Amino acid sequence: MMLRTHTSAHEVQVFRDQVEKWLLIADVYRRDEIDSSHYPVFHQVEGARTFDLTTSEKIKQLEAENGAMEAKLTSSNIIIEDETVVGVDNPYQIEHDPYQASLVLANLKHHLNSLILNLFSTPAGGDKSEPLRVRWIPAYFPWTGPSYEVEVLFQGKWLEILGCGVVQNHTLVRSDVNDRLAWAFGLGLERIAMVLYNIPDIRLFWSTDPRFLSQFTDGRVTTFKPYSKFPPCYKDISLWVDVPSSDEASKPTRPFHENDFCDIVRDTVGDLVEDVKMIDEFIHPKTALCDPPNQLCHGGWYSYNFSAVDKRTMTFGPSVETRFVLPSATFEFNGTAIYYYGITSAKAASVSISIDGGTASLVNLTQMYNLNASSGIYFPVYAWSATNLDPNKEHKFYLEYAQSNPSGAGLWSGFDSLVFTPSTPTM
Repeated sequence: MMLRTHTSAHEVQVFRDQVEKWLLIADVYRRDEIDSSHYPVFHQVEGARTFDLTTSEKIKQLEAENGAMEAKLTSSNIIIEDETVVGVDNPYQIEHDPYQASLVLANLKHHLNSLILNLFSTPAGGDKSEPLRVRWIPAYFPWTGPSYEVEVLFQGKWLEILGCGVVQNHTLVRSDVNDRLAWAFGLGLERIAMVLYNIPDIRLFWSTDPRFLSQFTDGRVTTFKPYSKFPPCYKDISLWVDVPSSDEASKPTRPFHENDFCDIVRDTVGDLVEDVKMIDEFIHPKTALCDPPNQLCHGGWYSYNFSAVDKRTMTFGPSVETRFVLPSATFEFNGTAIYYYGITSAKAASVSISIDGGTASLVNLTQMYNLNASSGIYFPVYAWSATNLDPNKEHKFYLEYAQSNPSGAGLWSGFDSLVFTPSTPTM
């Protein structure tokens, strides 16, 4: 099954129905990076308007409409940063009259700036005396031209809200609307709600935690109140990546993209990883080679923030890589199930696990050792779970390293990750 990546996939269908102004809302799916403003599924609103500019009278009507909207925006509490120009990199379409296209483009900008002003002029937790800051950036979309992205300053950072532009003429021709121009935009509903409700992380919209859901009421805009104060835990990982060489036969079948790595992280631990960032990279300055020899490689060092999105309690004992000190971990969470993944190099290692102060279970990690030792690569392996838990109760998970080879020579054991519902682990 092919999932749509944008609502523009429905443009031809709606234009063909001869609708002059329309909005369409749907869920869309994308391979995206891991951070507080991206998620592989979100809801998008597509909006469009068509114009009949075949007579001078209709052109004058659009000029008057644009003038009135511009005057209203000029007197409003909004700062619009728009230094975009139409040129070689972002041109008008060859099928369009440049002046008519400029009128349609101006109408698009006035409508979207007015929409953003009405939505965000007084967001929850915002300072009403501070002007709203909006920024327009040139962009490329295959279904519009010229094309732009629009950002809003939110929590000190520019947050992309929507993409837009003048609809490609061939789209209208396919829709049997040959004598019109049109503009269109697509915006993400979750990002709008993040600004309106002062919600810091897009993944919270998928939470079933009553501490999140109980804060909101239909028809009211309220400020989100964080309900956890525990710090994140950062982990680093480095890797080598093949890059294309001059020899066509040695090129990989598909070039590496950072989102490939994000997919692996998301598939492994779900939403426990809050963000993934490349913090360094390396290419040999002289040969650009790595192991294996004569292969072009690109070294990347990524840092990932290992924590629940809402930063539930996670505290670790004195060590997780030691032969003598017994490591331990306590993890508090809301959910109906929890899954433990562990890693070890000790043949006789085991851990003691309890949930909500109940009887502890002794979990033998021999399976982990066998899998890890046979491959020579140490990776987390599913070992234990507790299911059918009360979804309305905060649960406490406790783990303690129990034993290893008595000699203790060169042995270590670690607990690598916990996954709890609503995330679904792969076992």
